[in-house]
Amino acid sequence: MRIDQLRRHGRNGPIRQDFHEFACHQMIPDIEGWKLGLKAGFFSFRSASVCATIRTSTFIWGSNPWRHVTCPAVISPCPVDHPMAKPILSEDSIHALADAQPDAVFLVDKTGIIRYVNPRCHDSLGFAQSDLIGQTMLELVVQRDRDRTIKEASEVLAGHKRTGFENRYRHQDGSDIHFSWSARWLESHQLRLGTARDVTILRQPACAYLLPPDLLGLLDPYEQEVFLLLLTSATEMQIARRLGVAADDMRRRVASVYRKLGVRGRLGLTSLGMSALQTPLSP
Repeated sequence: MRIDQLRRHGRNGPIRQDFHEFACHQMIPDIEGWKLGLKAGFFSFRSASVCATIRTSTFIWGSNPWRHVTCPAVISPCPVDHPMAKPILSEDSIHALADAQPDAVFLVDKTGIIRYVNPRCHDSLGFAQSDLIGQTMLELVVQRDRDRTIKEASEVLAGHKRTGFENRYRHQDGSDIHFSWSARWLESHQLRLGTARDVTILRQPACAYLLPPDLLGLLDPYEQEVFLLLLTSATEMQIARRLGVAADDMRRRVASVYRKLGVRGRLGLTSLGMSALQTPLSP
């Protein structure tokens, strides 16, 4: 619809609908290319959702030949379900936004294949972008966290925005990286957008302060949990129930902890812990 046609409509005529359609179809698609000014209005256009009432205002469209138009009309909001109400970013624009983020960003399709990662992922996981794109996301997750991760991913695929989920990923050097996630489903692109904040330093096991680094490195993450619980008053049977393992398996784990740390029992573990606490921290 042309601006000069708008002039011919009266206050109570069809100008409301016509101008509304004009705003949605002509102005919104070219957000970067036009500027809208109001002589006596209440707002300026920032998005496709027009949420204000304007009466007898003068609109100015850049260098448009009909740039000064007085519209004695009431403009209604653009419907939420209008095709122009939710502009769709191109995939290149999403990649550019991802690259600007300070945290790791993953774009994953319905089948769990990584379609894009930003450069920050290399800093967190040690892999180049080209190494990660095309991989199955779940293969990077630590084995013990995979079931929880699958359930969380299904919530995102169902359209639920999720924040605060934590799991562990395997770094290229074999260490575990703790991620705290914010994720949502991009319906228009059929991609799962996840932003992962590296919180590894906040999730260091307490035993890191109770054992020298050379001894701590001898224990796997499961044995580190066993070590901490052995410093409490819990019996081995209670520890087994808490960790959800059989009694025989727990006895083997306990024996492995004693052997690796070079002690004969729980008293020796306590002595190791006390010695570490008395050692001054290096500057």
